[in-house]
Amino acid sequence: MIKEENVKIITLSFVAAGFLTAFVVRILFEFIAVYSGMVALAYGQEWVRHGIPVLAGLALFLFLQLREKTRIWAHEVVVEVRKVVWPSRQATLGMTVLVCIILMISGFVLGLFDLASSAVVNFIIN
Repeated sequence: MIKEENVKIITLSFVAAGFLTAFVVRILFEFIAVYSGMVALAYGQEWVRHGIPVLAGLALFLFLQLREKTRIWAHEVVVEVRKVVWPSRQATLGMTVLVCIILMISGFVLGLFDLASSAVVNFIIN
């Protein structure tokens, strides 16, 4: 059986997917309206500009929420994420510092290669 806490996480995830869908549909509508006169004419109406993205987001939310297979899959995902052993704050900080140091070293080496290749090209050109 699905725990109540998992149901909250799953529902919140589906709501976020609905909002994201509404946002993407609105952006796509704006983009298509620039290139299509018919879509631009329809997009000029308030109920189309706001209604279609909201309906798309609501439709996706309902599709995800009411489909049993999707809810079972989402529950399995939440259970698996809870099993992950996350690194400690100290380990995360240590790895972040290490990555920054390696990034600076590799940037320095690439800068030297760029300087050398630039000198070679200038020597060949002159």
